[in-house]
Amino acid sequence: MGAPNYAAQVLGELHNENFIWKDGRFPPNLPTFDRQESGWRIASLGEDSTPLECFELFFSANIMNLIVEQTNLFYEQNHNQERVGSRKQKWRNVIMEEMYLFIAISFLMAQVKKLNIKDYWTNDVTLATPFFGKIFSRDRYLAILSAINFLDNTLENDDKLKKIKPLLTHLRNVYKEIFYPKIYVSTKA
Repeated sequence: MGAPNYAAQVLGELHNENFIWKDGRFPPNLPTFDRQESGWRIASLGEDSTPLECFELFFSANIMNLIVEQTNLFYEQNHNQERVGSRKQKWRNVIMEEMYLFIAISFLMAQVKKLNIKDYWTNDVTLATPFFGKIFSRDRYLAILSAINFLDNTLENDDKLKKIKPLLTHLRNVYKEIFYPKIYVSTKA
């Protein structure tokens, strides 16, 4: 039902008077590439750098402060709602060290796959991964997860990415600053 409308839209774009079809072979417009400049641009990052040092390049104290402030602000703005997190509990403001642990645990969850987020804290001996419970209680992790925020929600903005825009902008700028890609870039699934 939606396909004919989409096809008509595409055909309409192709027959736009600003779009002109040309015959012939056209070589791709490849950007210039400088092998000498490719790779990491951070002199302090070397073979002996720790994972934490690499992580802190992307998640600096500035962006972590923003995340902590906005998460706590989000809770304050929404504290009259029924609950924050999986269970009703008394909220305490997130501090930076706790946010670093929260992000680390969240990254680790991508490596240790479970069917349900609560399974990371299960006591079932066949499913248990005790590491998660030693770092965070389940309820505290879920409370932070439900409140994590990157932008003051009271600001008017029509951008569909507004809630994550500050983090995206920060990460994009960091990537531009610290890494120049090599000639062949690929992603692995």
